[in-house]
Amino acid sequence: MHAAPPSLAGPPAAADWHAPVRPAAGGVLRRGRLPSGKRLFLAAAFLVGIPFYFAGQSWNTSAAAAFTETAEEMEARASGGNALRQIAFLTLGGCGVWCLARDRRHQARPRPAWWSPRMPGGRLAGLLREWAGVARRAHPVAWTLALYIAWCFASVLWSHEPGQTVRKLVVLGCWTAGSLGVARALEPRRIIWLGVLLPALYLLIGVLAELSLGTFRPWAGDYRFAGTMHPNSQGLTLASMIAGAFVLWQSERREAAQTGANNGSRRLRWGWRLPALIAAGALFTLLTKSRTSAAGLVLCLGLLTAIAVPPRWRLAATVSGGTFGGLFLLVALSLGSDPLGGALDAATLGRKEQISSLTGRHEIWEEIGRFTDRRPLAGFGYDTFWTPEHVAIVSENCGWGLREAHSAYRDVLLSVGLIGLWLLVPALVWGWFAAARRYAAGERRAEGRPGAPGVGTGDPLAGYVAGLLAVGLLNAFTESAMSMVLFTPFLICCGLAKLYVFPQETVSPFAGGRDASPPAPAP
Repeated sequence: MHAAPPSLAGPPAAADWHAPVRPAAGGVLRRGRLPSGKRLFLAAAFLVGIPFYFAGQSWNTSAAAAFTETAEEMEARASGGNALRQIAFLTLGGCGVWCLARDRRHQARPRPAWWSPRMPGGRLAGLLREWAGVARRAHPVAWTLALYIAWCFASVLWSHEPGQTVRKLVVLGCWTAGSLGVARALEPRRIIWLGVLLPALYLLIGVLAELSLGTFRPWAGDYRFAGTMHPNSQGLTLASMIAGAFVLWQSERREAAQTGANNGSRRLRWGWRLPALIAAGALFTLLTKSRTSAAGLVLCLGLLTAIAVPPRWRLAATVSGGTFGGLFLLVALSLGSDPLGGALDAATLGRKEQISSLTGRHEIWEEIGRFTDRRPLAGFGYDTFWTPEHVAIVSENCGWGLREAHSAYRDVLLSVGLIGLWLLVPALVWGWFAAARRYAAGERRAEGRPGAPGVGTGDPLAGYVAGLLAVGLLNAFTESAMSMVLFTPFLICCGLAKLYVFPQETVSPFAGGRDASPPAPAP
């Protein structure tokens, strides 16, 4: 008998009925196109990378005195803005809104039988229904952060410069919409890759900038690596690259171990590249001589390592580390050396000057305190305190150009007062604790019980968010970057949104073909 023609053949087997439709790899290569998920990632990297390059980065930063602007330049910047930066952020915000307004293709709840998108207002009703479900399932951390954003927008009502507040709120709205759009569109692992590849690109651009300007002199005693941003901001950006590379490396090792247990192969997909990124990031972090960034990096890697180490090894590692440290101290003291002095010099990265006042920050905080006492609860309006008049007053009284309080907590106080600070900080601490617990639970599942195989490769995004929040919360004591619309806070917002706003979306709602996971089989 001849085989039935395709049009008359019966239904496919059950195993093939629910399999996703995937284009052949050869077809993709012949067309010269990447899979849709990778195209989406590259588009997101471009839309995110451009605005944050214009926000606080400059090719000539390493050649500027003290790596910063003069008081006159700060006054001019406070009174205006960068047109390219504004266009880039508006584009990022518009794309974020588009991502949020798109219907999900995967894992969407079934719509009622009576609903039709052709009904008047049907699409809007469907979108509102979907977002009502997202709001119901959102974690309390997300709700608290939403209240903080709402308080920032309400601050225009009592702002002492409403026009400047409105401009800053437009940027904040674009920043928030962009982070939510990235969180909804990208898979968790690709959000981490976004935090690894963009800082690596910024680092490469920074090295090229210093080489072209002749300021790359790592052998000089007073050298600090800046690249295209202030060394303190560079250290915070490098921390996002190192933390992301570390959790990806841990997850890849776990996946290789489980794959090797099944087929005898333990080849790492990225091999030596991720450890090389970690080493390069650590080296340039030391070259920035940013003490807070270095301390935050040690805290981040220590936290992630402590979580990843099996519980049965943690006590042994702690005891052995303390024992060897004590023996080293005793031997050094018996030989007549001063290990504590050397340790102090190493801990401060060779910058022991003004250590008692944290390089002049104490004087800045005293000057800022006079203003926070005037409006303690509500502040001066979101990111509106630093007007040209206030920049001139604070810079003159402190003796050097200032446009920030050198403490994110104090900048939040100036912007939205104690109420805003009480909304923001507990939400971030709660988010850090929840992310750390989630990462630890994923590591325990991946490790498996004694005598039982591990399941999965952990939850790298939760570890990434926990590590970045540890760095950011520590950095906020002596730097203002965490209170600004910069790259590292953006990544933290993306991670928190993916964990606590869109936890049910494990794949991109826009991924097709090769990047989509198979739909659930029919009952």
